Amino acid sequence: MKIQCYTLFVVLLLLGCSKGKDQTQYDNMCDLLDQVIVSEKYQTIPPKNRYSYVNEIIEENYAEQDQAFQLWKLVSLSKNEHYYLFKEAVSEEIGTQWECSSMKDIFTEITQ
Repeated sequence: MKIQCYTLFVVLLLLGCSKGKDQTQYDNMCDLLDQVIVSEKYQTIPPKNRYSYVNEIIEENYAEQDQAFQLWKLVSLSKNEHYYLFKEAVSEEIGTQWECSSMKDIFTEITQ
């Protein structure tokens, strides 16, 4: 629990300077994940290997300096709370509730 609270604190601290920014980069990541989870390749990968595949897709589509990419990497330190931390950090940054059902599905699946 301590690492999860600490991780969320660091995420919110890092994103604090950009509060109210456009949520497009996060919506774009969600759209990408929507496509990934319905792809034939994703469906054929064993659930325990799906996170690695999704991570590769994210790395191929985002530059290291992109906030969405940095947040993705930071919250991956706590896979059990990955979606919750990502969602809360984005919601805090953009000033409104943010959701991504495909991301939630991916992380629910890999933590079971």
